[in-house]
Amino acid sequence: LVADFMAHEMVNRLPIEEQTLLIGVPRSAHSKRNYGFDQTEQVLTRIAARLQLNDVPALRHKGRKMQKSLSMAERVENANDAFSLLPKYQDFIAGRPVILYDDLVASGATVCACARLLKAAGAQQIELASFARRPKAIQKSSK
Repeated sequence: LVADFMAHEMVNRLPIEEQTLLIGVPRSAHSKRNYGFDQTEQVLTRIAARLQLNDVPALRHKGRKMQKSLSMAERVENANDAFSLLPKYQDFIAGRPVILYDDLVASGATVCACARLLKAAGAQQIELASFARRPKAIQKSSK
């Protein structure tokens, strides 16, 4: 399976500390229905099992527009309101290192929006892990 390969390739590259949490960027309900699965969830589950870490579904996608059809400015605006932190995970995240995983970073807007939520929840440190990124991703959207 592709998810097994991706997890295998990432396991030795992740900056693991004691109490590290793995948190994935959630897919929209539309994407899950369209593809029949959540590719990020598939990879994260395998990474968590191999490293014996907590895979925490702390973020929720609110169902905004699909990012791939938007301009850079529209992606940033859309992503800023597309996610929320589930309140029951607020205290669990506080003071702990987090690895935020997204399978593909295209503009960086999505991961930046999610990282802001995790930082506001008190994450000690946030590292981004991604299997692929589009050139020039993150540079313009990190503001």
